[in-house]
Amino acid sequence: HCFDTQTQWQSAIVLDIKNTLLAALLARGQAGFFVSGGSTPAPFYQALSHCDLAWKNIHIGLVDERWVASDHVASNEKLIRGVLCQNKASVAPFTGMKTMDDTPHVAVKEVCARYQSLPHPDVVVLGMGDDGHVASLFPHAQGLGEGLHGKAPICALTAQQSAVTGEYVLRMSVSLQMIARANLVVLAIKGAGKWACLQTALHSLTENGLENNTFTDSSLPVRAVLRLKQLRVYWYE
Repeated sequence: HCFDTQTQWQSAIVLDIKNTLLAALLARGQAGFFVSGGSTPAPFYQALSHCDLAWKNIHIGLVDERWVASDHVASNEKLIRGVLCQNKASVAPFTGMKTMDDTPHVAVKEVCARYQSLPHPDVVVLGMGDDGHVASLFPHAQGLGEGLHGKAPICALTAQQSAVTGEYVLRMSVSLQMIARANLVVLAIKGAGKWACLQTALHSLTENGLENNTFTDSSLPVRAVLRLKQLRVYWYE
């Protein structure tokens, strides 16, 4: 779904997320809403926070987290509490990923238990880096195999440091297995760089109807997400 303006892009995302959450609330009385950090989705999170929904029955969880304190400037939890868990959404239950453990690898069992107790992930919001990562499933990261092919909902990763990761290479992330359970997977991106990366990933999936192995899911993790039937990509320049 391509849009000319940020306003159109934002409105479409908010409407689709709201309708999916409403459907879950009507069907089960509760909903799971799993969100990524970053500056790109912040405007539509703020818009969603003003929506008339039964937020006390919508469980918000993180898609991924840098292994920093929850009040750190780089913390996704800090961002989400500041832009989404406000206004009418302030009553929504929230589940973060950070523990007191030194590394996410030590904490992964505890965080898996947290997430296994949460409602079905009705909506998962993803971003994408220029390197083709989604969530914290970074190219060639240590632990990426578990994130893409494992059965656990959560994985711990050590990314290869780059301009995209910055200094925060220790990460916790939902796995592809958990993303694939969602009723709606939103991939929200903007800019020419992200468009070019998306096109590379799409073109690498098939070539003349045959799998093209020039790029693998390990080198371009977004490829794995692009196979999901419930994925909707929203882009504006």
